[in-house]
Amino acid sequence: MQQYFIDYDKIQNQVNQITSLIQKNQQDNILQQYAHLFVDLCKLAIEQFHSTEIYNLAHYLQQRSDEFYILAPQILLVNSISEHCLRIVNSILLHKQQAIDLFEQCPKDLRPVYITYDSFTKQKNNLIFKLNEVVLLENKVDEKVVERALQFLRPKTTSTSQTPMNVFCVGVSKFFISLLERSNSHFILPECYPFNHGQKQKSLFQNHRLTNYELIADTSAPIFIQNCSCLLFEPIVIHTNGQCLVDSNTQTFIYLANFYKIPVYGLFRTYQFSNKTIKANLTNPELLEADFDQFGEADVFVVQNLVVEPEQVELYVCEKGIYAPEVVFRVLE
Repeated sequence: MQQYFIDYDKIQNQVNQITSLIQKNQQDNILQQYAHLFVDLCKLAIEQFHSTEIYNLAHYLQQRSDEFYILAPQILLVNSISEHCLRIVNSILLHKQQAIDLFEQCPKDLRPVYITYDSFTKQKNNLIFKLNEVVLLENKVDEKVVERALQFLRPKTTSTSQTPMNVFCVGVSKFFISLLERSNSHFILPECYPFNHGQKQKSLFQNHRLTNYELIADTSAPIFIQNCSCLLFEPIVIHTNGQCLVDSNTQTFIYLANFYKIPVYGLFRTYQFSNKTIKANLTNPELLEADFDQFGEADVFVVQNLVVEPEQVELYVCEKGIYAPEVVFRVLE
């Protein structure tokens, strides 16, 4: 029988690449690169699959995900992706015919699985397909999110006298492109200094030859937001308690919308949902001594993303439905 094994040195190299991306904080395409790197990591494990090691691989990835979180909170999205992928790995590879010899006394989920090469190849290809389906931004998923979000905007009609609806859009999102194409709306894009999200979203609109938008300075946002029907944003990660992680600009504008009682809607995909909680008990840097070991064990990180509380968001919209923040955990059902 042909043997498969997991080369942990190669996996470690992939893990180091992800860690390097976090440390460099490549905001433009960091999440997409995370996703692709994790797919490559899973492919590597599957290509060199040895059934007795797959459980250890899942545990190994989970441990590293926790370490990633200390480096940067946006890794929660990658952790959520990895959990989706590992559930698929578990369902396809761990529930094959179990061995009945020396491993009879092993816990059921730790027993090795013996499958033929042809069967393995078929399952491997099926798994890789599903991994890509989970991780990559599928047009069908985006389409469902956009259809639901259009309920809060003014759809395009044949009437030319219809006044466009002003919508305040924060950050960079593919959703904004489809929404602007399909609605009679005028999008207000704050500059979002120093990240320059507004300029990046403007470039995306220009690439799609869309013109019904306006880029404004951050300082003028209080004037414009009062005339908007709602604020749209795409969170980095959403949690079961209705909290979400966003960058500092987005949090500021959400506070502004709350002040003027403008509805706030979050648009996300299912894989951006995580059942993990945000760490709140961080070590006070002032209490750290000049000791490397103590610093290495301290639970601290530079805050690059901030928390938006459930009461600050009117509704969350994803491909599965529209949820109030207090019941967004139903996404898991």
